[in-house]
Amino acid sequence: MDWKAIDTAPFDRDVELAVIDGAGVHALAFPCRRVFGGWVNAETKKRLYYLLPTHWRDRSAVPMPATSASGGETVGASPEALTRRLAAIHRASSRGNNL
Repeated sequence: MDWKAIDTAPFDRDVELAVIDGAGVHALAFPCRRVFGGWVNAETKKRLYYLLPTHWRDRSAVPMPATSASGGETVGASPEALTRRLAAIHRASSRGNNL
């Protein structure tokens, strides 16, 4: 399923979020729900302060990421592939193109 611009995220269901920080692009490993004024972790219902997601996609169409043997970071699409895809989406949305 394709990533969509964050301003189109729904309020009525759990979604997967992508964030960009100093270390690169990351898809969060837990479902999130949009609420008035921000986001919550859909599993714990805790508010996610200072989270500035850039894109979202429907979680029901996304296979759950595996975890490493140490139980740490998620394993999935390469950061480079995610970065390229999000950059293309950002360019398209900046030009007003439909995604």
